[in-house]
Amino acid sequence: MDNQSNSILRTQRRLRKAYAVLLETKNYKSISVKELAEYAEMSRAAFYLHFDSIDDFSFECSQYLIRKMSSQMVFWLSDGRENIEKNCKKKNLLIDENDRKLFCQYLNQEIYFTGKSSFDVVAPIFYDFVAERFGVSREECRTDSKLNFFIRAYAASIMDSVAKYDSKRMSKEISYVYTIWEKLFPEYKL
Repeated sequence: MDNQSNSILRTQRRLRKAYAVLLETKNYKSISVKELAEYAEMSRAAFYLHFDSIDDFSFECSQYLIRKMSSQMVFWLSDGRENIEKNCKKKNLLIDENDRKLFCQYLNQEIYFTGKSSFDVVAPIFYDFVAERFGVSREECRTDSKLNFFIRAYAASIMDSVAKYDSKRMSKEISYVYTIWEKLFPEYKL
């Protein structure tokens, strides 16, 4: 990775960190570009080099978090049942504290502004995981009762563990997810 790419990643990380802190006391509609840039200790011009608006930035944050959570789920499930506890204890393999806070804030704000349940907000992450891993369409995930049950169980078991960052509980929950998967879908190996 070159210096420019590293600089862009550092800038985006600083903005996400500032955004997570600001979201603890404000909703995203009341955060201005000026306020976010000041909190991230950068100029508004630097912000506008990367994003068109605060809405553009907020959308990019949500996409970043969805991609990160999806890749974490692939890792948690693909490394084998025997490695679950070890992997859950390694904080660097999970989302970091800042991203965890930002993810929780994202869920809260989406639930508040859209009126959706927490599952409906995060369902696309789980649909993408199943689609990527097994080639099952989102529509099939929604309509197949066994797949939908699995996705709901996985969502419920992971979200609370992520919110509280409880690695022991997370390892038990992911082990439970394996058990459900093996009973419902013996033809697919995680």
